[in-house]
Amino acid sequence: MYLPPQAKRIVPPAHGRNGAQERPGTTYGLPVALVALGLLTRYELVGLPDRTRITDAVTVFWLFALGWAAARTRTPPQHLLVTAAGLATVPGFFPDEPRRELFVMAGFALLVWFPTLPSTRRVNQLAGLLAGSSLAIYLPHWQIYPIFDDFSEPLALVVSLAFGIAYAAAVARLTRRFPELLDSVRRGPGSLLRRTRRTGRTRC
Repeated sequence: MYLPPQAKRIVPPAHGRNGAQERPGTTYGLPVALVALGLLTRYELVGLPDRTRITDAVTVFWLFALGWAAARTRTPPQHLLVTAAGLATVPGFFPDEPRRELFVMAGFALLVWFPTLPSTRRVNQLAGLLAGSSLAIYLPHWQIYPIFDDFSEPLALVVSLAFGIAYAAAVARLTRRFPELLDSVRRGPGSLLRRTRRTGRTRC
C-alpha cells in the first residue's frame, strides 16, 4: 500500500497557488514514498542497532512522513490509504502500552478525516500557542517532567508545557533580533549602544 505508483493512480491533478497544474507525485506521492522508506527503520530491516526503546528521529521518521501524507490527502481513497497505513503500522511501536497506541491511532484517524472542527477564538488561540511551541515543549520535557513526576503528574505536565512555551518565546525573540545584533557586533560595540539608546527613545 505504500508504493508510490499505487498512490499516483488515485491522486487527481492538483493545482498550485497560481493555478498552475502540479504533478500528483509532488503533492502526495513523495510523502507516501518517504513512509515506505521510513518503514525500513520502523521494522529494523536495515541492520541498525536495536532501537525498540529509543524513539529518536530515525525510529519515528515513518510517523512524521505519515503525518505529511495525511496533510496532503484530498480524496476519500487517499484518506483510506493513509488511515490504513497508520492503523497497520502503529500497533507494536510502543511495547506493552496498548492504551498509548490506541490514543495515537484514534488521534491520527481524527486528523485525517476531520482536519477542521468547530471551535472558539480562545480555544484556537490556546491550540495555536501549544502547536507553535510543540517542538520547544517536547525537547526539554525529558529533563523537566521527571523533576515533578513523583510529586504530581498534572503538575509535571503543566510545568513542562509552561517551560516549553517560554522557551519557544525566548528563541523566537532571539531569532528576530539576531540579525540586528550580528550587524551591531560587526560594526563595533558603539553601534550597539547607539542603537539601544535610539530604540529606547523611540519607545518613550
